[in-house]
Amino acid sequence: MTRDVCKRYRGLAVIGVVALVLMPPSNSQAHLGHTVQQAERYLKLDVSGYQVRLVVSLTLGSRETARLMEQADRDRDGWVSPQERDEYLAQWGDGLRNELQVSVDGRAIDVTYGEAFMQPVGEIVATEGSVEMVGVFALDGGEQVLFVEDRMPMQGFERTDLSFRVRDGATLVASGVGRSPTESVEHVSVHRGAPYPGAFSMRVRVPPRPLSFQERFTSLLPWGASALAGIVMVLGAMFFRRRRRSRPPQST
Repeated sequence: MTRDVCKRYRGLAVIGVVALVLMPPSNSQAHLGHTVQQAERYLKLDVSGYQVRLVVSLTLGSRETARLMEQADRDRDGWVSPQERDEYLAQWGDGLRNELQVSVDGRAIDVTYGEAFMQPVGEIVATEGSVEMVGVFALDGGEQVLFVEDRMPMQGFERTDLSFRVRDGATLVASGVGRSPTESVEHVSVHRGAPYPGAFSMRVRVPPRPLSFQERFTSLLPWGASALAGIVMVLGAMFFRRRRRSRPPQST
């Protein structure tokens, strides 16, 4: 390979590296969880009966509120419309499915996020603000372990407050940070720089979850199939017996 060719390839490599450095982040990586730089975070597991709400709330200072509003302002007109707010928070909700991975008794749960809230909206201003999303899922009943692996970027959070709540027939057995808490606490506060294991969990005892119509129908299918097979056999036997009786006697 000649010296000129080597120089050409070296030049192309340098251009490629510079392009990668200057390339703006893709939309899939630019949601709120990655762009927040300074906030206080509040996470709550709220068990009501057999229903669970995972609340994710961020409290923002004035400068951070203005910066995030600029992120949500897609048409760059200095104004965050309700549609822009909803799109921005929906993208954050999609990211939360990966950043807060939920499992129940070791089985991964697909959490649906909604109840999006952002304050303020409208004109971009430097004032205190907040954003919030709520994930929901259901438990089967009995004593179960809820585990949340926390992969949210931690560098932007001054403090994380964890809250554990039970009501409407649910009983809290144990709760706290880590995979296997041994005591029952209702609140844990972790400040920036303090050790954080990257997970929190709770063991709860909840009433049985009533089956949905589809689940009841599915559970009855084996019984229904057996009953139908028995009816078919009985009707078949009756049919052949009647047919034999209705035949004229054969002459010899």
